[in-house]
This record gives sequence, C-alpha cells and structure tokens, in this order.
Amino acid sequence: MTLDKYLWLVNKNNLFDKKGLEKFDLLPIRDTDGKTYIESETKKAFDDLRKYMEKTYGVALFLTSAGRSVETQQKVMDDLAKEMDEEELLKTVALPGTTEHHTGLALDVKPEIAHSSIIQRFVNTLPIPERIAYMKQPNKEEKDLMYANLHASLEQFGFILRYTKDKQETTGFKPERWHIRYVGLENAKAMNEKGMCLEEYVEYLQSQSQTELEDSEETAAKAEFDKNVQQVIVVHPVVNKVFEEAKQAKQEEKVQ
Repeated sequence: MTLDKYLWLVNKNNLFDKKGLEKFDLLPIRDTDGKTYIESETKKAFDDLRKYMEKTYGVALFLTSAGRSVETQQKVMDDLAKEMDEEELLKTVALPGTTEHHTGLALDVKPEIAHSSIIQRFVNTLPIPERIAYMKQPNKEEKDLMYANLHASLEQFGFILRYTKDKQETTGFKPERWHIRYVGLENAKAMNEKGMCLEEYVEYLQSQSQTELEDSEETAAKAEFDKNVQQVIVVHPVVNKVFEEAKQAKQEEKVQ
C-alpha cells in the first residue's frame, strides 16, 4: 500500500533513504546547532504551535534540533559516546541512517517561560543559545507542567509525542519528552484515539489494507463464479431446464 507521506517511518528496521526527501518541500531553518532544514508543512504547524503555547500558557518554545544529515547524526553519536557506554548510547541516540531527524519531520523542542511581549521581541533577535540563557529558568514543577501542556496541545497541530515510556519496547528508545513528530492532523488524532505509536499505526494501516485487498479479491472471484454459472445456464438448455423445474417445484411447495 502507499502510505500518507507524513507517516514515513525511519528507525532501526526501516533505514533512511535520501530519495524519500524528494516528496517534500524542505526549507532552511536555524536550531541551536546552527543552520539546518525542516519540511514546509511541519514548519507551518510548528510556528502555529509556538504561537499557541505562548498565548495560552506563556511558554516560549525553542527549536533545539530539526533536520539532521547522516554526517551530523554521526557527530552527535561520537560526542555522546564520550559520556556513555555502548548499551546506554544505543538506547539514547539513533545510529546514522536510522533517525527520523533525517526526514525534516521530527523536532526536538525546549519550552521556557516567556517574557512580556516587549522583552520577548528583544529576546527573539538574539542567537538561540543566548535567548535560552536569557530566559527565566523554571523550577522542576514548572518545567513538568510546560511539557504536560505541550504534549496535550500537539494533536491539534498534527504532531505526536514520538517516544513514550509505555511504547519503549516497540520504538526501541527511552522516553523523550522533547521529541515531537509531525504526522498530520488526521493521523495524529487517529493514533491518539487508538493509543498507537508510529510503528504500530503503520503496521495497523498495512494490515487493514491487506484485509481490504483480500476481501476485494474474494468479491471479484465470487462475481466471476456467478458470471460463469449464468453462462452455463444460458449455453446449456438441458441444465437451464433443470434449474427452471427446481424453481417451479419450490414455488409449488410454498403454495401447498
């Protein structure tokens, strides 16, 4: 089956293929690592999410990581390898070629307390690292609430929380409350209603498609069989007479 392009699954079992980027309109953007890229519809949804979070919750949402090339992902892994053993490393960061950050559809974000509109406009002119340093630092309770409000708001903008504790065995990664993924409005709603992560949802859709295909083939086979039976009845008068006599006998039984 052909899945919605925003359900592009990249993980340890589904390696990144650069040709997949040809389906998308990629735009330049800057995250805390510098210049990078983001898919155009994802950017629009993220901009809307940012405005909503600031207006509704007084939260300034920063983009810490967007699209990553295979080379960038290798650097991320090399840097973390200096601090972790191999087992912990593989549960924390994806191998180059297996991260959905390559697609431009996945974002790492950081919520902070927003200032007044005047101060915020000034802060927005600063380089991203300086902006974050300038923000009033929240305590643990405030930070937890920020993430909770963010997660509750994702669906209405077409995002999902990609890696959660309850789906850790399926995704292969520890929970990451900062990692969000754009899948589109309808997909985000359906996934949340069914309680599915992206891997489960893609498998579910593929299974549904296979069932529909099998039902369609069965219906077509039955129609072909019925057609052949009718042809036999028309072509063979003797057989046709037998069917007519049987039909008449049933009618007489009803009368009696």
